[in-house]
Amino acid sequence: MIEIRQMQADDSFEELTHLLHTAYAELAEMGLSFTACVQCVETTRHRAAKGVCFLAFEKSTMIGTANLVTVFEDHDPREYREAGVAVLGQFGVAPSYRGRGVGRQLLQVCCDTALYQGFRRLLLDTAEPAEHLVRYYTKHWFRVVGTHQWLDKNYRSVIMAMPLAP
Repeated sequence: MIEIRQMQADDSFEELTHLLHTAYAELAEMGLSFTACVQCVETTRHRAAKGVCFLAFEKSTMIGTANLVTVFEDHDPREYREAGVAVLGQFGVAPSYRGRGVGRQLLQVCCDTALYQGFRRLLLDTAEPAEHLVRYYTKHWFRVVGTHQWLDKNYRSVIMAMPLAP
């Protein structure tokens, strides 16, 4: 049985960072410089603090994560700084658990939480060359609404949005 819950004080940022490295490894192999491919524990901690971090567990094994980002910086895409917007970030599932609905469950808890907190749209960005991710998000009701070039990335990102409705 999969348990999805908000990150707690005694959860390990080291374990979360390792999970992110594992979940994003295939993107690194594609030559895409996603932050989660190589980020340090402090970066994981900083990014998790920008919203609500959810974790997925099977028994005591951390198998997935998603961050509902609600705090933005000036360098973030303008779409992220619009009123009523929350952002899905650090979204990943351990490769051996993919295809079992873990990502769908994490996405659902993020949507439910964002809606409860009064947000009207959920946005995300992903590498344009990662066509399999664009297809995954499209399958889950996201639509491309723009592009963005992060200064430290070797790819252009597509910005995708999903309306949240009660």
